[in-house]
Amino acid sequence: MTMSSVRGVRALLAGCVLAAAGTASASWSWNPIAFGPLGGLPNNAYWTSVVDVSADGRTFVGVTSLGQVRLRTPDGDFTLSGTGSPFKMTPDGRTLVGGQSGAIPQRWDVANAVNGNIASQNITWQGGPLAFGAAYGVDSTATHFGLPSTSTLLIRPTGHQTATNAFQQINPLASAGAFRGLATDAPIMVTLGTFPGVNTNAHRWNYADGTVQHLTMPAGYTNSNPGNVGHSVSADGMIIGGSVTVGGATRPYWWDAAGTPHAVPLVGGAFGGNLGAMNYAGTIGGGLLSYSGGVGNRALLHILADGTTYNLHDVYSAQGLLPAGWRLINVQHISDDGSRIFCVATAPDGTSRMVLLEGELVPAPSALGLLAMGGLVATRRRRA
Repeated sequence: MTMSSVRGVRALLAGCVLAAAGTASASWSWNPIAFGPLGGLPNNAYWTSVVDVSADGRTFVGVTSLGQVRLRTPDGDFTLSGTGSPFKMTPDGRTLVGGQSGAIPQRWDVANAVNGNIASQNITWQGGPLAFGAAYGVDSTATHFGLPSTSTLLIRPTGHQTATNAFQQINPLASAGAFRGLATDAPIMVTLGTFPGVNTNAHRWNYADGTVQHLTMPAGYTNSNPGNVGHSVSADGMIIGGSVTVGGATRPYWWDAAGTPHAVPLVGGAFGGNLGAMNYAGTIGGGLLSYSGGVGNRALLHILADGTTYNLHDVYSAQGLLPAGWRLINVQHISDDGSRIFCVATAPDGTSRMVLLEGELVPAPSALGLLAMGGLVATRRRRA
């Protein structure tokens, strides 16, 4: 698939989203329904992190306060064993990839579960396996893998190649930097790097046709950080969340199919933040807003169709759904329909825990509909 055909798919999907809104302004509202810590663990244990979730949000892999790495699916829980840790899963939640530094990249397949345990296996390819370290990206077919080692590495059944080598075929003085994500449904890798004469450090590489698209840096900014190592990249690779930095301030942004940056509106006096999460559909982003005055970080939700930003801590507090003493500080994963949001929270005892925010994304008749949710803090970007 070429870059131009991928853009066509992105445009078609975007058109479907706007048509579904049923209104000229394409306004959307995200209505909170329920809040709750992820449960189902023995001995009063809790989830300290969620590494990744499936597209429907019904399967997730995380780490418990007992130090176990567990995969939770609609069919039951599995422990994971073998070499290293998982870092990414396929959108269907059936394959996980990861490993550890200095070792052969690993995969865990639900189909190989035995007595509730899934042991890791080596990722293999023509000319491999080799000890390239952990895999941090995987496509929907579990045959293409992205790794941060050796100048950003791509593995597929026919062999492996580095992003730096691909960049230098375009300009011998170019160089790839950190791996930032692998699209699941298109041959797109997001990576940092440098091209002589190009004023940006972020790029979208189509490894099928060898083209590289530069993700534009906003005027005056000194650094951009897209993708969040694969957790803020849409399935087609055309919508990418992240942040940009200027004068020491980091602010949330996202990039469209043309590589153009879009600022995420800040709310409630926030001075910065990061859009570190994106659903596979590329319609809803999440992350954190940063506040001064001892407030700290608060969980961010951003609807790309109309530019609405929510401080989810304030949303849940205003609706009476957030118990006293809990603070919502960072959205890390979002299901495609927005009904399940996995969020880092601080519990009343001061521990950091993963919680599930359940809600409903619905079209609203007007901007007034977005602001009629009990005085919630929300803002819309003006549309031309």
